[in-house]
Amino acid sequence: MIHQIKSFFVASDIDDPVIQKEVQKASLVRTLIATCGAILFSASVISAFYHNRNNGTLIEIQWRTSIIQLNSCMILINTCLAALALYTLRYKKPNGLLYAYLPYALLIVIGGWGIAGSVFHQLISWTISPFIMACFVFVMLLIRPVVFMYYFAFLYIVFYFFIPVNQSNPNYVLLNRALGFGILLISYCLSLLTWNNNLVRFRQNRLIELQTEALKESNASKDKFFSILSHDLKGPVATSLLLTELLQEDHVGEQERKEIQQLFRSSLENISRLLNNVLLWANNQTGNIGFNPVDLELKAIIDEDIQLLHAMAIQKNIKVINEVSKNFILHADHHMLRTIIRNLLTNAIKFTHSEGKVLISAEQVTRNNLPFSKLAIVDNGIGISPALLVDLFKLDKKIMTPGTHNETGTGLGLILCKDFIEKHKGKLLVESEELSGSCFTVLLPIQ
Repeated sequence: MIHQIKSFFVASDIDDPVIQKEVQKASLVRTLIATCGAILFSASVISAFYHNRNNGTLIEIQWRTSIIQLNSCMILINTCLAALALYTLRYKKPNGLLYAYLPYALLIVIGGWGIAGSVFHQLISWTISPFIMACFVFVMLLIRPVVFMYYFAFLYIVFYFFIPVNQSNPNYVLLNRALGFGILLISYCLSLLTWNNNLVRFRQNRLIELQTEALKESNASKDKFFSILSHDLKGPVATSLLLTELLQEDHVGEQERKEIQQLFRSSLENISRLLNNVLLWANNQTGNIGFNPVDLELKAIIDEDIQLLHAMAIQKNIKVINEVSKNFILHADHHMLRTIIRNLLTNAIKFTHSEGKVLISAEQVTRNNLPFSKLAIVDNGIGISPALLVDLFKLDKKIMTPGTHNETGTGLGLILCKDFIEKHKGKLLVESEELSGSCFTVLLPIQ
């Protein structure tokens, strides 16, 4: 029950808690301004009425005395509210009770002042100027329109029954009741406009803030990534240069020359693979890669990639087994799918020991009542530690784990796989246990 009451007052319909806090803070700031203004106004009224308080007829004396007493009480109450508002803004968190409810305390005080002042004025005239002023003070506050609606309805009922207390002329009573209703209606429309305009402004500011944070994070990640990339390129390039110098030496034997050529070829392959992934990733970031998903025969594509990586697997005597059925159809972009499978398969071979095994399977599954095509690449290699698993798809993190034959990499291949899979509205899942192997699962929605 308490939670429901609080939700009614603190704008729980605003889904972003940051915006909700901004609304509460802005409303409290306006509460402080309104209370300070009310104190100054009440002081000026007392000053204007005090010197002539005993002049005139008995009714006029009673009227001035009532106005002075009312405004003296207002100064006292508004001073307390202003002190509380200042204390809350300076020392309390935005989600506290004072942040939420102080503006409503001011509503009650100003509303009571407006009705009481208008009732006292009926002693000598028919004016309801205090009530009109109170209604326009309400517009300053950022209060939920639904709360204003209920409060204005209550306020009008009180106003309706209290106006005849000091006003004996039925025509003036009717006129004041009509004026009071019209003023409350205008105030409600203005408060609704104020609320909506400020809410739009808060949401725009929040969106700009989120975009700025995302841009800063993205730029920081890319800067760090490119520094890592430049470092990774220096190693293979320096190695290649050193190997070319060794090949030019006269004292190098034939067997040594073959070994150097093999190392040189391996170094160039690493550079080529790295640059290819960088180019694909950069094109994907700039939106230059076309996306054209079609129905594809998955087994044939996997067989092509297995053949492409055959030399890498043979070198470590690793069996790559394709268990995907011949008639299994996957709806995906051909170029992106080849890149995904090639990178995942390369990693599986890289982190599998000699005489190991890599198993590829596919099936149709249902997740959250939606059909998916599931592609799984499982190896019995070294696995991934929980600490590395957390940072596996982060652009600014450097995964230093070498392959079982000291193969190196930047981890960009996995990031590229994740980006391409998400472009298909799919998911890349990883299950791994250190020293027991890994399972990379690609889930793509069935069209």
